Amino acid sequence: MTAMKKLIFFLIIAFFCIFSDSKAATIQQLFRGLQNQPVTKIDKAEVAIFKAKKYQTISNFFPKIFAVASYQHFNSPTNLRPMTPKESSDISRSFGSMPFGKNIKQIGIEFSAPLFVASLFDMAHMSEKLKESAQWRMKINFIKNEAVVVELNGEFIYLERLKQSIEKRKASLDSQLKSIKLACENGRLPCVYKYKVEDAINALDIKLNDVDAKITSIANTIYALTGIRLSKPAKMALSGNITGRKYKILESLRLKTEALKYSAKASKDKLYPSLMIKGFVYRKFTKAYNTNENTLRNYGSIGVFLSIPIFDKPLYSEIEKSHSEYVKSEFELEDYTNRIKAKAKTLKKTLDLIDKSIIIQNKSVSNSKKLLKYAKVAFKLGRMTLEEYLRYEADLLNSEAELYSLKLKKWQVVSELAVIYGEDLKEIVR
Repeated sequence: MTAMKKLIFFLIIAFFCIFSDSKAATIQQLFRGLQNQPVTKIDKAEVAIFKAKKYQTISNFFPKIFAVASYQHFNSPTNLRPMTPKESSDISRSFGSMPFGKNIKQIGIEFSAPLFVASLFDMAHMSEKLKESAQWRMKINFIKNEAVVVELNGEFIYLERLKQSIEKRKASLDSQLKSIKLACENGRLPCVYKYKVEDAINALDIKLNDVDAKITSIANTIYALTGIRLSKPAKMALSGNITGRKYKILESLRLKTEALKYSAKASKDKLYPSLMIKGFVYRKFTKAYNTNENTLRNYGSIGVFLSIPIFDKPLYSEIEKSHSEYVKSEFELEDYTNRIKAKAKTLKKTLDLIDKSIIIQNKSVSNSKKLLKYAKVAFKLGRMTLEEYLRYEADLLNSEAELYSLKLKKWQVVSELAVIYGEDLKEIVR
Protein backbone atom coordinates (compact mmCIF):
# COMPACT_ATOMS: atom_id res chain seq x y z
CA MET A 1 0.00 0.00 0.00
CA THR A 2 2.87 2.34 0.86
CA ALA A 3 4.55 1.63 -2.48
CA MET A 4 1.29 2.38 -4.30
CA LYS A 5 0.94 5.73 -2.48
CA LYS A 6 4.51 6.68 -3.44
CA LEU A 7 3.82 5.76 -7.07
CA ILE A 8 0.66 7.89 -7.14
CA PHE A 9 2.52 10.76 -5.47
CA PHE A 10 5.34 10.69 -8.04
CA LEU A 11 2.85 10.47 -10.90
CA ILE A 12 1.04 13.55 -9.58
CA ILE A 13 4.34 15.45 -9.29
CA ALA A 14 5.36 14.41 -12.81
CA PHE A 15 1.99 15.48 -14.22
CA PHE A 16 2.25 18.82 -12.43
CA CYS A 17 5.74 19.43 -13.79
CA ILE A 18 4.70 18.56 -17.34
CA PHE A 19 1.63 20.77 -17.07
CA SER A 20 3.68 23.65 -15.62
CA ASP A 21 6.30 23.42 -18.37
CA SER A 22 3.69 23.43 -21.10
CA LYS A 23 1.81 26.38 -19.70
CA ALA A 24 2.81 29.66 -21.33
CA ALA A 25 3.74 32.56 -19.08
CA THR A 26 2.12 35.97 -19.48
CA ILE A 27 4.12 39.09 -20.27
CA GLN A 28 3.33 40.43 -16.78
CA GLN A 29 4.86 37.29 -15.27
CA LEU A 30 8.00 37.92 -17.31
CA PHE A 31 8.17 41.48 -15.97
CA ARG A 32 7.75 40.23 -12.39
CA GLY A 33 10.42 37.60 -12.99
CA LEU A 34 12.76 40.35 -14.19
CA GLN A 35 12.43 42.14 -10.82
CA ASN A 36 13.94 39.19 -8.95
CA GLN A 37 16.96 38.66 -11.20
CA PRO A 38 20.57 39.76 -10.42
CA VAL A 39 20.53 42.28 -13.28
CA THR A 40 17.87 44.26 -11.36
CA LYS A 41 19.31 43.62 -7.89
CA ILE A 42 22.65 45.12 -9.00
CA ASP A 43 20.97 48.48 -9.67
CA LYS A 44 19.13 48.30 -6.32
CA ALA A 45 22.44 47.69 -4.58
CA GLU A 46 23.97 50.69 -6.36
CA VAL A 47 21.12 52.92 -5.15
CA ALA A 48 21.69 51.63 -1.61
CA ILE A 49 25.38 52.56 -1.92
CA PHE A 50 24.56 56.15 -2.93
CA LYS A 51 22.03 56.43 -0.10
CA ALA A 52 24.75 55.34 2.32
CA LYS A 53 27.15 57.91 0.81
CA LYS A 54 24.51 60.61 1.30
CA TYR A 55 24.10 59.72 4.99
CA GLN A 56 27.88 59.58 5.31
CA THR A 57 28.15 63.15 3.98
CA ILE A 58 25.36 64.46 6.22
CA SER A 59 26.95 62.78 9.23
CA ASN A 60 29.90 65.19 8.88
CA PHE A 61 27.65 67.89 10.37
CA PHE A 62 27.37 65.93 13.63
CA PRO A 63 29.94 65.93 16.47
CA LYS A 64 32.51 63.17 16.69
CA ILE A 65 33.04 61.71 20.15
CA PHE A 66 35.69 59.11 20.99
CA ALA A 67 36.50 57.21 24.15
CA VAL A 68 40.29 56.93 24.43
CA ALA A 69 42.73 55.01 26.60
CA SER A 70 46.52 54.85 26.45
CA TYR A 71 49.67 53.67 28.20
CA GLN A 72 52.94 55.54 27.68
CA HIS A 73 56.48 54.99 28.96
CA PHE A 74 58.91 57.91 29.11
CA ASN A 75 62.68 57.83 29.67
CA SER A 76 62.39 60.52 32.37
CA PRO A 77 59.59 61.56 34.75
CA THR A 78 56.90 63.50 32.90
CA ASN A 79 54.03 65.53 34.33
CA LEU A 80 50.45 64.35 34.07
CA ARG A 81 49.35 67.84 33.16
CA PRO A 82 50.77 71.39 33.31
CA MET A 83 51.11 72.72 36.89
CA THR A 84 50.94 76.27 38.17
CA PRO A 85 53.90 77.52 40.25
CA LYS A 86 51.69 77.79 43.35
CA GLU A 87 50.46 74.16 43.03
CA SER A 88 54.04 72.95 42.64
CA SER A 89 55.22 74.99 45.64
CA ASP A 90 52.40 73.71 47.87
CA ILE A 91 53.21 70.06 47.08
CA SER A 92 56.91 70.61 47.71
CA ARG A 93 56.30 72.25 51.12
CA SER A 94 54.05 69.38 52.23
CA PHE A 95 56.44 66.73 50.86
CA GLY A 96 53.52 65.34 48.83
CA SER A 97 53.61 63.18 45.74
CA MET A 98 54.59 65.11 42.65
CA PRO A 99 52.34 64.25 39.62
CA PHE A 100 55.35 63.12 37.59
CA GLY A 101 56.18 59.58 36.47
CA LYS A 102 57.76 57.47 33.76
CA ASN A 103 54.72 55.26 33.12
CA ILE A 104 51.53 57.22 32.44
CA LYS A 105 48.08 55.72 31.83
CA GLN A 106 45.06 57.72 30.78
CA ILE A 107 41.38 57.32 29.93
CA GLY A 108 39.08 60.01 28.61
CA ILE A 109 36.89 61.45 25.89
CA GLU A 110 37.79 63.49 22.81
CA PHE A 111 35.25 65.37 20.69
CA SER A 112 35.07 67.71 17.72
CA ALA A 113 32.30 69.37 15.74
CA PRO A 114 32.12 71.72 12.75
CA LEU A 115 30.72 75.19 13.45
CA PHE A 116 31.09 76.41 9.89
CA VAL A 117 32.55 74.48 6.94
CA ALA A 118 31.15 75.88 3.68
CA SER A 119 32.09 72.89 1.51
CA LEU A 120 30.02 70.49 3.68
CA PHE A 121 26.75 72.06 2.49
CA ASP A 122 27.77 71.63 -1.16
CA MET A 123 28.86 68.06 -0.53
CA ALA A 124 25.46 67.30 1.04
CA HIS A 125 23.68 68.68 -2.05
CA MET A 126 26.04 66.72 -4.31
CA SER A 127 25.37 63.42 -2.51
CA GLU A 128 21.61 64.01 -2.74
CA LYS A 129 21.83 64.57 -6.50
CA LEU A 130 24.00 61.49 -6.97
CA LYS A 131 21.47 59.40 -5.04
CA GLU A 132 18.61 60.71 -7.21
CA SER A 133 20.72 60.07 -10.33
CA ALA A 134 21.26 56.45 -9.25
CA GLN A 135 17.52 56.03 -8.63
CA TRP A 136 16.69 57.28 -12.12
CA ARG A 137 19.42 55.10 -13.62
CA MET A 138 17.90 52.09 -11.85
CA LYS A 139 14.43 52.95 -13.17
CA ILE A 140 15.62 53.48 -16.75
CA ASN A 141 17.77 50.33 -16.66
CA PHE A 142 14.74 48.32 -15.52
CA ILE A 143 12.66 49.76 -18.36
CA LYS A 144 15.51 48.91 -20.76
CA ASN A 145 15.42 45.33 -19.50
CA GLU A 146 11.63 45.31 -19.87
CA ALA A 147 12.13 46.56 -23.42
CA VAL A 148 14.59 43.74 -24.11
CA VAL A 149 12.04 41.21 -22.79
CA VAL A 150 9.31 42.73 -25.00
CA GLU A 151 11.57 42.71 -28.06
CA LEU A 152 12.70 39.12 -27.44
CA ASN A 153 9.13 37.97 -26.87
CA GLY A 154 8.08 39.88 -30.00
CA GLU A 155 10.78 38.08 -31.97
CA PHE A 156 9.60 34.78 -30.43
CA ILE A 157 6.06 35.55 -31.69
CA TYR A 158 7.46 36.46 -35.12
CA LEU A 159 9.38 33.19 -35.36
CA GLU A 160 6.42 31.09 -34.16
CA ARG A 161 4.13 32.66 -36.76
CA LEU A 162 6.80 32.32 -39.43
CA LYS A 163 7.19 28.66 -38.47
CA GLN A 164 3.43 28.13 -38.83
CA SER A 165 3.47 29.79 -42.26
CA ILE A 166 6.40 27.62 -43.39
CA GLU A 167 4.62 24.49 -42.15
CA LYS A 168 1.47 25.48 -44.06
CA ARG A 169 3.46 26.01 -47.25
CA LYS A 170 5.23 22.71 -46.68
CA ALA A 171 1.88 20.93 -46.20
CA SER A 172 0.62 22.56 -49.41
CA LEU A 173 3.69 21.38 -51.34
CA ASP A 174 3.44 17.91 -49.79
CA SER A 175 -0.10 17.69 -51.13
CA GLN A 176 1.05 18.79 -54.59
CA LEU A 177 3.96 16.35 -54.46
CA LYS A 178 1.57 13.42 -54.01
CA SER A 179 -0.41 14.51 -57.09
CA ILE A 180 2.77 15.10 -59.10
CA LYS A 181 4.20 11.69 -58.18
CA LEU A 182 0.97 10.04 -59.33
CA ALA A 183 1.02 12.06 -62.56
CA CYS A 184 4.67 11.13 -63.15
CA GLU A 185 3.86 7.44 -62.71
CA ASN A 186 1.03 7.78 -65.24
CA GLY A 187 3.31 9.63 -67.67
CA ARG A 188 1.24 12.80 -67.64
CA LEU A 189 4.08 14.89 -66.12
CA PRO A 190 7.86 14.65 -66.43
CA CYS A 191 9.67 13.29 -63.34
CA VAL A 192 11.72 16.47 -63.10
CA TYR A 193 8.62 18.14 -61.57
CA LYS A 194 8.86 15.77 -58.63
CA TYR A 195 12.48 16.72 -57.97
CA LYS A 196 11.77 20.45 -58.17
CA VAL A 197 8.96 20.19 -55.63
CA GLU A 198 11.11 18.04 -53.35
CA ASP A 199 13.87 20.70 -53.54
CA ALA A 200 11.35 23.37 -52.57
CA ILE A 201 10.22 21.23 -49.59
CA ASN A 202 13.85 20.66 -48.57
CA ALA A 203 14.45 24.42 -48.63
CA LEU A 204 11.46 24.88 -46.32
CA ASP A 205 12.84 22.20 -43.95
CA ILE A 206 16.13 24.10 -43.78
CA LYS A 207 14.22 27.29 -42.94
CA LEU A 208 12.32 25.42 -40.22
CA ASN A 209 15.58 24.20 -38.69
CA ASP A 210 16.95 27.74 -38.74
CA VAL A 211 13.77 29.07 -37.09
CA ASP A 212 13.89 26.36 -34.39
CA ALA A 213 17.52 27.23 -33.60
CA LYS A 214 16.62 30.91 -33.22
CA ILE A 215 13.61 30.05 -31.01
CA THR A 216 15.86 28.00 -28.71
CA SER A 217 18.34 30.88 -28.45
CA ILE A 218 15.60 33.42 -27.67
CA ALA A 219 13.96 31.17 -25.06
CA ASN A 220 17.33 30.75 -23.32
CA THR A 221 17.98 34.50 -23.36
CA ILE A 222 14.53 35.21 -21.87
CA TYR A 223 15.22 32.58 -19.20
CA ALA A 224 18.55 34.26 -18.34
CA LEU A 225 16.77 37.61 -17.92
CA THR A 226 13.61 36.50 -16.11
CA GLY A 227 14.24 33.02 -14.72
CA ILE A 228 11.18 31.76 -16.64
CA ARG A 229 11.50 29.05 -19.27
CA LEU A 230 9.07 29.63 -22.14
CA SER A 231 7.74 26.79 -24.27
CA LYS A 232 5.76 29.27 -26.35
CA PRO A 233 5.78 33.09 -26.55
CA ALA A 234 3.73 35.17 -24.15
CA LYS A 235 0.77 36.95 -25.69
CA MET A 236 1.21 40.71 -25.96
CA ALA A 237 -1.03 43.63 -26.79
CA LEU A 238 -0.74 47.39 -26.30
CA SER A 239 -3.16 48.55 -23.63
CA GLY A 240 -2.17 52.20 -23.91
CA ASN A 241 -0.07 54.67 -25.86
CA ILE A 242 3.22 56.28 -24.94
CA THR A 243 2.17 59.84 -24.16
CA GLY A 244 5.32 61.02 -22.38
CA ARG A 245 6.49 64.54 -23.12
CA LYS A 246 9.60 64.58 -20.96
CA TYR A 247 12.72 62.69 -21.99
CA LYS A 248 13.18 60.88 -18.71
CA ILE A 249 16.13 58.93 -20.06
CA LEU A 250 18.09 62.19 -19.61
CA GLU A 251 17.27 62.54 -15.88
CA SER A 252 20.16 60.47 -14.59
CA LEU A 253 22.76 62.42 -16.59
CA ARG A 254 21.07 65.74 -15.74
CA LEU A 255 21.22 64.99 -12.02
CA LYS A 256 24.81 63.80 -12.32
CA THR A 257 25.66 67.12 -13.99
CA GLU A 258 24.03 69.00 -11.09
CA ALA A 259 26.04 66.88 -8.67
CA LEU A 260 29.27 67.81 -10.47
CA LYS A 261 28.23 71.46 -10.26
CA TYR A 262 27.99 71.17 -6.46
CA SER A 263 31.28 69.27 -6.43
CA ALA A 264 32.99 72.12 -8.28
CA LYS A 265 31.45 74.62 -5.86
CA ALA A 266 32.59 72.52 -2.88
CA SER A 267 36.16 72.63 -4.18
CA LYS A 268 36.02 76.44 -4.39
CA ASP A 269 34.41 76.72 -0.94
CA LYS A 270 37.43 75.01 0.59
CA LEU A 271 39.19 78.36 0.08
CA TYR A 272 36.89 79.88 2.71
CA PRO A 273 37.83 79.77 6.42
CA SER A 274 36.48 76.85 8.41
CA LEU A 275 35.51 76.97 12.08
CA MET A 276 35.71 73.92 14.35
CA ILE A 277 35.19 73.27 18.03
CA LYS A 278 37.43 70.67 19.67
CA GLY A 279 37.91 69.42 23.20
CA PHE A 280 38.99 66.58 25.46
CA VAL A 281 38.72 65.36 29.05
CA TYR A 282 41.42 62.97 30.38
CA ARG A 283 42.01 61.21 33.68
CA LYS A 284 45.75 60.36 34.03
CA PHE A 285 47.45 57.93 36.38
CA THR A 286 51.09 57.29 37.39
CA LYS A 287 53.39 56.44 40.31
CA ALA A 288 54.98 59.64 41.60
CA TYR A 289 58.75 59.53 40.96
CA ASN A 290 59.50 61.11 44.39
CA THR A 291 57.25 58.98 46.66
CA ASN A 292 56.36 56.00 44.42
CA GLU A 293 52.72 56.51 45.41
CA ASN A 294 49.78 56.27 43.02
CA THR A 295 48.65 59.68 41.89
CA LEU A 296 46.15 60.98 39.35
CA ARG A 297 45.12 64.22 37.73
CA ASN A 298 42.18 65.34 35.54
CA TYR A 299 43.02 67.30 32.45
CA GLY A 300 40.66 68.93 29.95
CA SER A 301 40.43 71.46 27.15
CA ILE A 302 37.86 73.02 24.84
CA GLY A 303 38.47 75.52 22.09
CA VAL A 304 37.37 77.01 18.80
CA PHE A 305 39.77 76.69 15.87
CA LEU A 306 39.77 78.83 12.75
CA SER A 307 41.51 77.44 9.68
CA ILE A 308 42.28 79.71 6.71
CA PRO A 309 43.97 78.25 3.60
CA ILE A 310 46.72 80.63 2.48
CA PHE A 311 48.54 78.45 -0.04
CA ASP A 312 47.41 74.96 -1.03
CA LYS A 313 48.59 74.01 -4.51
CA PRO A 314 46.75 70.65 -4.66
CA LEU A 315 43.51 72.47 -3.79
CA TYR A 316 43.85 74.77 -6.82
CA SER A 317 44.42 71.70 -9.02
CA GLU A 318 41.32 70.07 -7.50
CA ILE A 319 39.24 73.20 -8.26
CA GLU A 320 40.36 73.19 -11.90
CA LYS A 321 39.74 69.45 -12.26
CA SER A 322 36.24 69.51 -10.73
CA HIS A 323 35.25 72.53 -12.86
CA SER A 324 36.46 70.77 -16.02
CA GLU A 325 34.46 67.64 -15.12
CA TYR A 326 31.35 69.77 -14.65
CA VAL A 327 31.79 71.56 -18.00
CA LYS A 328 32.41 68.23 -19.76
CA SER A 329 29.25 66.76 -18.24
CA GLU A 330 27.24 69.81 -19.38
CA PHE A 331 28.40 69.33 -22.97
CA GLU A 332 27.65 65.60 -22.78
CA LEU A 333 24.14 66.38 -21.53
CA GLU A 334 23.58 68.88 -24.32
CA ASP A 335 24.83 66.43 -26.97
CA TYR A 336 22.81 63.53 -25.54
CA THR A 337 19.67 65.70 -25.37
CA ASN A 338 19.98 66.66 -29.04
CA ARG A 339 20.48 63.04 -30.09
CA ILE A 340 17.56 61.79 -27.97
CA LYS A 341 15.22 64.46 -29.35
CA ALA A 342 16.16 63.53 -32.92
CA LYS A 343 15.79 59.82 -32.19
CA ALA A 344 12.38 60.27 -30.52
CA LYS A 345 11.12 62.29 -33.49
CA THR A 346 12.36 59.62 -35.92
CA LEU A 347 10.83 56.77 -33.91
CA LYS A 348 7.43 58.48 -33.71
CA LYS A 349 7.42 59.01 -37.47
CA THR A 350 8.57 55.41 -37.98
CA LEU A 351 5.76 54.13 -35.75
CA ASP A 352 3.15 55.95 -37.85
CA LEU A 353 4.65 54.55 -41.06
CA ILE A 354 4.74 51.00 -39.65
CA ASP A 355 1.04 51.18 -38.74
CA LYS A 356 0.25 52.24 -42.31
CA SER A 357 2.52 49.53 -43.72
CA ILE A 358 0.82 46.86 -41.60
CA ILE A 359 -2.57 47.81 -43.08
CA ILE A 360 -1.13 47.63 -46.60
CA GLN A 361 0.70 44.37 -45.93
CA ASN A 362 -2.47 42.74 -44.58
CA LYS A 363 -4.05 43.46 -47.95
CA SER A 364 -0.98 41.98 -49.69
CA VAL A 365 -1.26 38.78 -47.65
CA SER A 366 -4.95 38.54 -48.50
CA ASN A 367 -4.18 39.03 -52.21
CA SER A 368 -1.34 36.47 -52.09
CA LYS A 369 -3.69 33.88 -50.62
CA LYS A 370 -6.24 34.50 -53.39
CA LEU A 371 -3.56 34.34 -56.07
CA LEU A 372 -2.24 31.05 -54.66
CA LYS A 373 -5.71 29.53 -54.86
CA TYR A 374 -5.87 30.62 -58.50
CA ALA A 375 -2.35 29.25 -59.14
CA LYS A 376 -3.26 25.83 -57.71
CA VAL A 377 -6.26 25.55 -60.04
CA ALA A 378 -4.29 26.87 -63.03
CA PHE A 379 -1.41 24.44 -62.41
CA LYS A 380 -3.83 21.54 -62.03
CA LEU A 381 -5.45 22.46 -65.35
CA GLY A 382 -2.05 22.78 -67.04
CA ARG A 383 -2.37 26.53 -67.64
CA MET A 384 0.62 27.38 -65.44
CA THR A 385 4.15 25.99 -65.23
CA LEU A 386 5.51 24.47 -62.03
CA GLU A 387 8.02 27.30 -61.63
CA GLU A 388 5.25 29.88 -61.77
CA TYR A 389 3.18 27.95 -59.23
CA LEU A 390 6.14 27.64 -56.83
CA ARG A 391 6.63 31.41 -57.07
CA TYR A 392 3.07 31.94 -55.81
CA GLU A 393 3.79 29.63 -52.86
CA ALA A 394 6.98 31.58 -52.10
CA ASP A 395 5.23 34.93 -52.56
CA LEU A 396 2.62 34.07 -49.92
CA LEU A 397 5.31 32.95 -47.47
CA ASN A 398 7.34 36.12 -48.10
CA SER A 399 4.25 38.29 -47.78
CA GLU A 400 3.31 36.73 -44.41
CA ALA A 401 6.93 36.94 -43.21
CA GLU A 402 6.99 40.66 -44.09
CA LEU A 403 3.77 41.21 -42.13
CA TYR A 404 5.19 39.47 -39.06
CA SER A 405 8.41 41.44 -39.46
CA LEU A 406 6.50 44.74 -39.47
CA LYS A 407 4.69 43.77 -36.27
CA LEU A 408 8.04 42.88 -34.68
CA LYS A 409 9.47 46.26 -35.75
CA LYS A 410 6.50 47.96 -34.10
CA TRP A 411 7.29 46.27 -30.78
CA GLN A 412 10.91 47.32 -31.14
CA VAL A 413 9.98 50.95 -31.80
CA VAL A 414 7.47 51.01 -28.94
CA SER A 415 10.12 49.59 -26.60
CA GLU A 416 12.68 52.22 -27.63
CA LEU A 417 10.16 55.03 -27.13
CA ALA A 418 9.25 53.64 -23.69
CA VAL A 419 12.91 53.82 -22.65
CA ILE A 420 13.29 57.39 -23.95
CA TYR A 421 10.19 58.66 -22.12
CA GLY A 422 10.68 56.48 -19.05
CA GLU A 423 7.31 54.74 -19.53
CA ASP A 424 7.00 51.53 -17.50
CA LEU A 425 6.13 48.83 -20.04
CA LYS A 426 4.13 46.96 -17.37
CA GLU A 427 1.53 49.72 -17.69
CA ILE A 428 1.20 49.72 -21.47
CA VAL A 429 1.81 46.08 -22.47
CA ARG A 430 -0.70 43.41 -21.47
